[in-house]
Amino acid sequence: MAEGGSRARPAVSGLVVTGILLAGCTGLTRPGPDPTPPIPTPTSTAGRADSVATTVPPYPRIPTDTVVARGTLTAPDGTPVGTVHLTAFVDTDFTLTITGLAVPGTGVVQLAFAKRSLAAGATCAPDPAGLAVGATSSRAATQTFDVPLPDALTAGDPTNLTGLTVTGQPSGSCARPVLARASLAWTWPKARYTAGTLRVVDRGPRDGARGRSITEAGAPIRYVVADGDRQSAVLARFGIDLDQLQYLNPGSFRDQQSAVPLAGFTWNLDLADR
Repeated sequence: MAEGGSRARPAVSGLVVTGILLAGCTGLTRPGPDPTPPIPTPTSTAGRADSVATTVPPYPRIPTDTVVARGTLTAPDGTPVGTVHLTAFVDTDFTLTITGLAVPGTGVVQLAFAKRSLAAGATCAPDPAGLAVGATSSRAATQTFDVPLPDALTAGDPTNLTGLTVTGQPSGSCARPVLARASLAWTWPKARYTAGTLRVVDRGPRDGARGRSITEAGAPIRYVVADGDRQSAVLARFGIDLDQLQYLNPGSFRDQQSAVPLAGFTWNLDLADR
């Protein structure tokens, strides 16, 4: 996503990626193999009888050092304690800059990106459900961290990650005491899909797509996968292709196996809630 440059990577605080933590599916059953092969991401679906005509948009190329997100860090009591901003570096790597936050204790922190910001007043963070990065703070007034935002989590558009939580070392019964939280305001150059280019229409249950469609104002916003559903049939039912489903559900496609529908799993179909 970010354009490569010849400049050297800026000095960053010690950092270890602790893992990409994606929303899991527990208590679900995987149906048998799809008798039709998985649908590859097409370059165009124009003229396909069972689909809205679309062209898969390219990932945006963002110049190095472009600021793409900003936020104000607040303590659990709501007091502003610093600022944060993200700048593009190369491909899916970004530089996170934190200014003004004083880190107590050893200076080791965890940076957790999630779909929504942690609730105001929360003093102990739950297990991260998005991207969690472990880092060693230098305690300097301004600190920078290398943060990967992989396509597996963002589908080429990280604006779905609007919450950042900074947690410290375990204390008492709390494994992740909250130091600060921020709501990120993105200035992404261009969304890969808009309401005009991604239209979801429920064309009715069919063999391989007999799950429950949840609607709002007459439009489908969720789909609950039924036992026996097939990926190709679900896509055809709603007139979308695999790239669009991935965009609507960033983080749900870690590999080809996880793209197979799970009975009981709920797909998001609402562009405003990706």
